[in-house]
Amino acid sequence: MTLTPAQQAPAAAVARVDVTDRTPAQAYREIATAEGFERALVDAVRELLAGEPHYARRRVLEDVGVTAADGGTRRF
Repeated sequence: MTLTPAQQAPAAAVARVDVTDRTPAQAYREIATAEGFERALVDAVRELLAGEPHYARRRVLEDVGVTAADGGTRRF
């Protein structure tokens, strides 16, 4: 699994994920639902959208490559 931040400064923290007893989907779910990851993601999206009018936010997210399952995006 590879996570590639596009507009994020390199993180100083090191994370080790042992996936020997998990499927890739289970490992991804564990990482993506971790409190620290969720908080960092929300903060990054808020920073990206700061100052953008409501009607432009979806386009800003699409322009940086943010996608969601089934082609939908969540409301912020």
